[in-house]
Amino acid sequence: MLFLLLMATLALADGTGNVAIPNVDLRLAQPSLGSSAALWTDDSGHIDGSHVVMGMGVDYLRNPLVAMYESGLREPVVSNLLALDLNLGYVVRRWRLGARLPVMLLSTGSRDADSPGLGDLGFDTRFTLLDSANTPMGLALAGRLGLPTGDVGSGMAYGAMTWEATLVADTRPGSFHIAINAGYRGLPSEDLPALTWDDQLLLRAALARFFGDDLSLSVEAVVLQDISASSGSIGGTPAEATFGFHERIVSDLLVHAGVGTALTQGIGSAVFRGTLYFTWNPEPATRRTKTSNERTAPDASPQTTPQAAPLLPEGAVGRNDTDTDKDGVTDSHDSCPRQPEDRDGYQDEDGCPDPATPVVIRLEDPDGNAIPDVQASIDGPGHFSSNESTFGLDLHPGSYHLWAASDAFFPIESDITVGGEALEIVRVMEPRPPTMARVRLKVTDPFGNPLDFALKLDANASLPVEGGEIGAMVLPGRHSFLVKADGFADKEIELEVDAGESREVELHLVPLD
Repeated sequence: MLFLLLMATLALADGTGNVAIPNVDLRLAQPSLGSSAALWTDDSGHIDGSHVVMGMGVDYLRNPLVAMYESGLREPVVSNLLALDLNLGYVVRRWRLGARLPVMLLSTGSRDADSPGLGDLGFDTRFTLLDSANTPMGLALAGRLGLPTGDVGSGMAYGAMTWEATLVADTRPGSFHIAINAGYRGLPSEDLPALTWDDQLLLRAALARFFGDDLSLSVEAVVLQDISASSGSIGGTPAEATFGFHERIVSDLLVHAGVGTALTQGIGSAVFRGTLYFTWNPEPATRRTKTSNERTAPDASPQTTPQAAPLLPEGAVGRNDTDTDKDGVTDSHDSCPRQPEDRDGYQDEDGCPDPATPVVIRLEDPDGNAIPDVQASIDGPGHFSSNESTFGLDLHPGSYHLWAASDAFFPIESDITVGGEALEIVRVMEPRPPTMARVRLKVTDPFGNPLDFALKLDANASLPVEGGEIGAMVLPGRHSFLVKADGFADKEIELEVDAGESREVELHLVPLD
């Protein structure tokens, strides 16, 4: 692949040669925390359980900052920059939270920085709106916050707080993955000769091609645009292009390697960039080759029962057969030779991505109301759980077992059969009978003599009581007791009782004048 080899320059008006390293981060982008097919460009992620993400790698830049004088003299202010990135994150369904620590290992040039040193500590977040593994297009909102913890003048620190807000979109047509990040970076203003370095618009874009499930190649571009009044300077629009290689070397460990070069003569546009980065990023249960559309390719008959075949290692072929989609099932046994099998433990031998049937489950009380604080699980060809009374799933055809429980309701168990058509399943949960509370009420005159009285409990009708005493079973909660007796002032009390509680209350009525 042909790369543009352009020298990154900073146009300066004076010829003094007194050029210091500005308080900026010369690296146009930092490694994505969790992307499996790109170096700098984030994706929408997968709404699939929770896991830890870790990353570590080195990033080398050649000539990211070169001063050019009117005399024609070029001064490599920073000729070599070597950085170490340490990243740690946690993914829980739609959310990803992470922290970044860049370390400057080496900085050489006419103005060498003190080596080693720290870059600005950063915090990363992403919220997935749509998951591209299950929808035609993925969508997410991402943000970064940088703290002024780095060594100023190192070429990797701003000396003030920074932030970034990004809209992430991606799609996965066939064996390709396309991702775009567009957003805004809030940066401290830095006055440089012929340029004010300030807030920026950003664009990151990646095109990746998968070869099987564990290997991909990518092409990426990173472009920044200074929005300050002097952004017309050539230094205010840095851009780079990168060619990347990505492979899952073990089940959860990926290696990323990339080389890149400048596309413009902007600050930070390195004439050469090389990156080697390792991430611990567990493979989601929904594989990247997963589709939920058709079970049968156009050239296969839907009435034909696929013939079982032994599975081959990824990318392997038989002696006299080919494997067009590289899914380990040779074409003579593959019912979908142009659609790779998703290998999720369900009918993996037919070579076809498996169908997904939309299923909506509703848990209700006998009056049709939602069940509060419910916990539900479904087991079958896969395990799923939810704490919502109404939830939807995409399930493979087969038999499942539903279990649900709530503190105020009897638990239920139910068998579910999923076919090829969408289902809505309603299950009714019966409430547990409440435990009653006992209240004994005694009514006397000021001298302790029992009085005949009338009792009104809550909104019920008045009840005559002889002998000055009555016992009652009431539901747990707050109740109102109104007592009336001839010749005495009415008296009302509020009483709150717990389930199973026994309470005795004595009231003394005051005679009327």
